[in-house]
Amino acid sequence: MSIYRLHIVSATDGEPMILNQTAEYAFRAMACLAICHKDGPMRASDLSERTNIPSFYLSKVMRRLVVAELVDSQRGRGGGFVLTRKPSEIRFADILEAVDYHADQGRCAFGFGRCSEHDPCPLHNSWSELQTAFNTWASSHTLADASDDRYLKQLLEQAAQNAQSG
Repeated sequence: MSIYRLHIVSATDGEPMILNQTAEYAFRAMACLAICHKDGPMRASDLSERTNIPSFYLSKVMRRLVVAELVDSQRGRGGGFVLTRKPSEIRFADILEAVDYHADQGRCAFGFGRCSEHDPCPLHNSWSELQTAFNTWASSHTLADASDDRYLKQLLEQAAQNAQSG
């Protein structure tokens, strides 16, 4: 099995814009497993190194993904984590659901608690549009989309070259 290191930094100063840390880590881990799924099971230590997720946090995330039956954990020699389905069959929404992340429909971006069309805040229409777009995105994209991403493949190729030369 080749050793790759996948380091994904969020768009804004290393902080996630929409996702909480658990959801971001779940995406990182699942994307890495999707990209490397043909290599067989991936040990937790390798997954932690490749995704730059602290091992204690990764174990909590992976436990949730196993319970949601998105990932299988194989013990013993040659064991590790594997996807339970093809990357094309695992929607981003499935990953978010596994880690209990929900784009909170009705949550007020202006800080008023809850707002609605009948009791809107100044940002209600724009915020609702963003939440709808996010939910549509999560429901219509799969891990196959992530594993086909040219940028991620370039990161993996670069990491493999660095590992061979270093």
